[in-house]
Amino acid sequence: MQRYKFSELSLELIESLIDFSEISTGKWKPEALPLRENEQIIVSYFKERLQDEQLLLLNEATVWGKAIYPLLTMVEQNSISAWAQVPMSATFNQFVVEGFVDGVVGTKKTGHLSAPFLVVVEAKKGIEAKEPQYQLYGAMLAAVRQNWNEKPEEPQIIYGCYTVTDVWVFVRGEASRINDDKPALTIQTSREFVERVEAEIILGILKAITAKNEQ
Repeated sequence: MQRYKFSELSLELIESLIDFSEISTGKWKPEALPLRENEQIIVSYFKERLQDEQLLLLNEATVWGKAIYPLLTMVEQNSISAWAQVPMSATFNQFVVEGFVDGVVGTKKTGHLSAPFLVVVEAKKGIEAKEPQYQLYGAMLAAVRQNWNEKPEEPQIIYGCYTVTDVWVFVRGEASRINDDKPALTIQTSREFVERVEAEIILGILKAITAKNEQ
């Protein structure tokens, strides 16, 4: 059985492995929940810090620590937890996808991450860098398979996000035929959200996604 790293995936390869489709009639408009007063204060602090940063000159790990991961941790509550650098692997009938995901939000059970509902991929710099959305789709497939193994219901809804410096693009995925030779995945993509000016909206979207997946 062929194994594929998330970083190896391209549109052509994904289309050869699964029945892939993208709803392209207008951008998906994700719901955003209102922020509490204390969340407003924290987000304002993050925005103020980012205004003075030259993010394009920073490496990925620094951008992740300053801009991306702090917002993910703000949706942690009860059993919901945000994790960084998470190894993921999923075996389908005809192929395996695997690799590390920059960020995952899901349910925490006895010290490990269960039921991931949001996966986040940070765009890498350099000549060898690949387009982040295809790595994200692979990670979303892995999360779908893990969730299906725990609760075999269809369709499986999974959320993703890829980031480029402080720009966030959200993705909603709907997967079916998980146990077929060629699973199906349909995605919808949001517009770009720039954290240094739209951090409140980004956190509101993260809160809405979390609220849909609270158990």
